[in-house]
Amino acid sequence: MAGMQWSDTRIRGAGHVVEVLAVSWRGSSLAALKNGPLSPPELLAVFKTVQPSTVPVFGPHAVYIECVKRHLAVLARGGLLDVGPLNGGRRQYLLTPFARAMLDAAEQTADYGVRVYDWLVDVGRQSRKISTSLSARDFEPAVLGMSESERFRWRAVLLIFARLLGHRWSFTVLAMLADGPARFSSLLERAGSLLPAAPTSASTTVRLGRSTLTNRLEYLRSVGLVEKVDDSAHRNPARPPGSREVAYVLTDGGRDLLENLEGIAEFGVLHDAALVKAVRALTP
Repeated sequence: MAGMQWSDTRIRGAGHVVEVLAVSWRGSSLAALKNGPLSPPELLAVFKTVQPSTVPVFGPHAVYIECVKRHLAVLARGGLLDVGPLNGGRRQYLLTPFARAMLDAAEQTADYGVRVYDWLVDVGRQSRKISTSLSARDFEPAVLGMSESERFRWRAVLLIFARLLGHRWSFTVLAMLADGPARFSSLLERAGSLLPAAPTSASTTVRLGRSTLTNRLEYLRSVGLVEKVDDSAHRNPARPPGSREVAYVLTDGGRDLLENLEGIAEFGVLHDAALVKAVRALTP
């Protein structure tokens, strides 16, 4: 990762992509449509095919046609899907060029996800409190129009965005540590300049508060991406003598993950306006 700089602009750009894919239904729908248009009933059939075999690994997911239609409508409103022609009396949906380019930008992330797949599944299981000794690699059911390798790659991508980085601000906190160790106060201060990375509607943003930052740092430590280090060498003279001075720093795993998110950062910088529009349209 030598020489790679995670400026505020790059963090915001990648953060928008993370926000789009942070809901597993969105990513699942986009991945299923990558090889061609599908109608809502056809997409529902894909989800129902996958559901029984993935429950022991990823947890239960209720699948209803109303849910599928709602997600397709939201994705279309965000500029990620186009409404296609009728096929057998059913309206089909297809990826927009923008959505396809976004998925292509995540290919580097997919390569990384395949490499650390078992660890990602463990993180996903922990987040949903699933306890099982079954191997995740035994649950790769056939999906209409997707090869086995494609299914595996996009399952890994969804685990990264919807599980590992699915909580708001997790990615941003991780990326702010790319330049080196940082104290809690400096992270909190810098986050103020990154508010556009977390829009919740056309007119509001979510500010990173102290409790949220504490939770995100503890979470990133729990999954091995961040560690706490002694920072007494840079003691604040205003602090009481003998008080503990700590900073947060990326682990090798954290640096590895960020390196493999570089593609979506570049995409995010190039398509900032379209991504902001998509995030705002996708947010309830």
